[in-house]
Amino acid sequence: MVGVVVSVSVLNGCGSTSTLPDARKPAPAVTAPSNKPPVTPTPAPVSAPAAPKPSVPSSAGAQLDAQSQKGYQAALAAMQNKQDANAEALLTAVVKAHPEFVEARTNLGIVLFRLGRYPRAEEELKRVVSDDPNNIVAYNYLGLVNRINGLFAESKVMYLQALNINANYANAQLNLGILYDLYLRDLPKAMESYLRYQKLLPQEDKDVAKWIVDLKRRIESGK
Repeated sequence: MVGVVVSVSVLNGCGSTSTLPDARKPAPAVTAPSNKPPVTPTPAPVSAPAAPKPSVPSSAGAQLDAQSQKGYQAALAAMQNKQDANAEALLTAVVKAHPEFVEARTNLGIVLFRLGRYPRAEEELKRVVSDDPNNIVAYNYLGLVNRINGLFAESKVMYLQALNINANYANAQLNLGILYDLYLRDLPKAMESYLRYQKLLPQEDKDVAKWIVDLKRRIESGK
């Protein structure tokens, strides 16, 4: 099994978040959805993130001017339609006009990731978590960037940080299981993560159910 789970997240409006289903992509491809296999991160226990810096304006209080609001909605539509180059241009304009609008900056990081511009994506997402330490979507994508760069321990830290903030964040839980399974080769931990992931879903993920069966076989055979 090879691959990476990429959470296709689009942050909508000031302070609200919606997450589309994870798309499974065979490594090293990172832009075209495909069938799922396990792959992702986790480090030793991560301490709770520090409280947000009081000097950083909250997105919940961000007031977009009419032009920026229109541009942001157009960017979300472009992301939904996988028109990422267009979304990048629109989000860049919104971020330039409203650097305090964390949702737009997070989505910009996601778009840069989807475009394969990992150094820029990492740079943007690191700025996001610096200003918004509880941004689980940004931590999840930083985990993916680190995994792609071969930094598995760092990737694990990012996934665990997201889960430390929200233990019910299914995307990070699945990515952690994949990291344990395919990269860290810690099969018992992978099993634990997959089972936790399944419990977080309203309906069983049939692909992951198959991975669990295969993983059980590999654990029992010592492979």
